[in-house]
Amino acid sequence: DSDTLDPGEGAGEQCDRDLDGTGDACEPLQLTLVPLALGPATSSDGGTLQGAGEEFLYELYLSCPNVAIRRVSFGLKLPAGVAFGSLDFGLGCGTTTCSGAAGLGPTVNRGLSFATPVVDPAIPSDVLYFTLEGNPLLCQPLETHLLATISLGDTQDLIAQAPQLEENGLTQLGIPIAVDADDQPIGIDEAWIAFGSLTPSIELKLDRASSDTDGKAWSLELVADQPLRSAAIGLIGFPGIQTQDIALVGCQGAPASDGRRSCAAQPGNLEIGPTVDLAQSFSYGPIAAGLARSDTLYVALRAPTGQALNAPNAPVQIGTIRFLTAGAPPPRPVLTFEGVAGVPGVGSAFIGLDDLPVDPGGGQTVGNYNQANDVDLDGRSDDTDNCPFAHNTDQLDRGRISSTQADGVGDVCQCGELTDDGSIFAQDIAEMRRYLAGQPVTQPLLALKRCSVSGNTGCDVGDIALLQRALGGRPPVPNPVCSFAVRGR
Repeated sequence: DSDTLDPGEGAGEQCDRDLDGTGDACEPLQLTLVPLALGPATSSDGGTLQGAGEEFLYELYLSCPNVAIRRVSFGLKLPAGVAFGSLDFGLGCGTTTCSGAAGLGPTVNRGLSFATPVVDPAIPSDVLYFTLEGNPLLCQPLETHLLATISLGDTQDLIAQAPQLEENGLTQLGIPIAVDADDQPIGIDEAWIAFGSLTPSIELKLDRASSDTDGKAWSLELVADQPLRSAAIGLIGFPGIQTQDIALVGCQGAPASDGRRSCAAQPGNLEIGPTVDLAQSFSYGPIAAGLARSDTLYVALRAPTGQALNAPNAPVQIGTIRFLTAGAPPPRPVLTFEGVAGVPGVGSAFIGLDDLPVDPGGGQTVGNYNQANDVDLDGRSDDTDNCPFAHNTDQLDRGRISSTQADGVGDVCQCGELTDDGSIFAQDIAEMRRYLAGQPVTQPLLALKRCSVSGNTGCDVGDIALLQRALGGRPPVPNPVCSFAVRGR
């Protein structure tokens, strides 16, 4: 399509108000974490906070799509070895309110914004989740606003030990990444998260590989405003995924004495980018705890001496990342700069044609969530996913109404099933009665997210009546309308 802005829009509607080459109708929601120079903590009005010492600071920005945004939710993944107590979000946010936070942006409603501590083995334990409410809106269409200043205390490196924006746990929590001015949810499939600069000079992007047939292959793409000789990045697996379960395709041989896996042993591999010199490129990990992360696979991709990986401002695929796990594919890895400088033979995330480091502070790691064929990002394409709108890598299906026989609907989105056994019997109705009466239930999250079997996603006595009839073999049948079964809940 020769239409470089909004394919499908009329010629008179080819607006690009922010001049980034993406038409207004196609602009995604984007959250960007920007590292700042070392300095004293400041409030959102620019004043120095009394008693604040020297610390590493970051700013979180929200760029609105073509609709206004009222609320956003996201996680912050802490660097290895950094405790939650070191993170000061908004310079004063607590777990119930951010009313005392001096570092929140002017469009944020402090009293309605909060942190969400999570205790769930299926959700990353080193991530703290936040919800920020607008005052009344966080941003108007196509505007960018500062949401928060974040302090991480006295860490060792502003870039390499930065927190990472995280989205994978939102699906398990049943929380959309954003809600617009009309209270319509925006899912993680419609948003980007980024680290670096609002106007980056370098971007590394991770997206589905064109060669992907099983949901386990990801393409690593480089875009830079200058030619680069090499690029290096770390890939953190989702909880339960070991570093050895992630591979840079073409660099999967046995490690050398220094821990590096050379790409030279597999020449002619089409999944390594055409500008990459196999003899000088490698992957590295898992490793013992030290300067680099022990749970991360690092990849270093280099062009031949005197040549470049990329032409200025032209995207180029430089590698393919693949999961080696059996069964359903896990979620996308998280890109990180943390530990890159500690990998033998790397020294810097980006190196120019003069063989000198290029400041990664202008770089940006980007996760692309516009995955039309995998809305819940569990690695299973929507047409084969038994819960297309709820993350379930295991695809578990243990029953149906009045039966323990699989019905093609995954346990995670089995509406009316509140006892977490996959099938619907009288005990599920008993749980529903207790939930509607305000009494304690065994699984509060399931009662909230899987109660409804008729009408909308809300739970009421009509759902009890319908389930009773269905258990007796009478119509109508339960409908998949609970929060875990519909898009954008």
